[in-house]
Amino acid sequence: MVLKKKYLNVYKLLGGRIATNVADSLFYMAILWYFKETSHSPAMVALLFSIEAGIDIVSFGFGPLIDSFSIKKLLAFSTILQTLISLVVVFILKVAKSNITIDVLLLLLFSASTILSSIIYPTEYKLLPVLVEKKDLLHFNGLFQVSYKILDLVLDGITTFIIATTSISMTIVLSAIIFGLALFVYAKIQVNVLAKDLLQNEEYFSGSYLKDLRVGWTTLKEEKNILKLILPLCGQLLFWHL
Repeated sequence: MVLKKKYLNVYKLLGGRIATNVADSLFYMAILWYFKETSHSPAMVALLFSIEAGIDIVSFGFGPLIDSFSIKKLLAFSTILQTLISLVVVFILKVAKSNITIDVLLLLLFSASTILSSIIYPTEYKLLPVLVEKKDLLHFNGLFQVSYKILDLVLDGITTFIIATTSISMTIVLSAIIFGLALFVYAKIQVNVLAKDLLQNEEYFSGSYLKDLRVGWTTLKEEKNILKLILPLCGQLLFWHL
């Protein structure tokens, strides 16, 4: 109980992460179901997987961008955009008939949503170390990872049930509502003055996207063990999505 009260902001961050993860799954499965039902084309489904895999592979380049913005503002802005994208998709599905233009537009919105998700998750992890003491960081890192993995195991089945018993549009509306809930939770997170100073410290990042990316790549090349670990993981990720 003491730990929970002491780290109330961390549990708020975890609550926002869970809500974001649930909303992501609802949105992703609804779009996947839409293309599966309307196009009846394995190529369109494969294209969705390729888009997701491609964004995952290049998401390392989002780090310097994340470092350049206020963490809370970035979380809020990204979640607001996720909510708006869901609402726009619902509007499109309600008023437009399926055609190539609509399919391309939905793919673009899906890509934008996936990019935002790839920004939100590392942003949460950047905020985590400034909300907890170093001795408790491993505990909370594990808690975040376990929560994420457990949700991944059960959400696809639950989302499929929701789509089957309601509709694609209703599922995406639910996604927008849960994104809104995540936004509310993120807004309640309080970052103390010391943490703000750390996040805004010029030594923490250079402020130049290309310079930060170049420094990160140089560091990665120097740490050959990390590079040897990352490359097989990237290959495995690509294999899973193909």
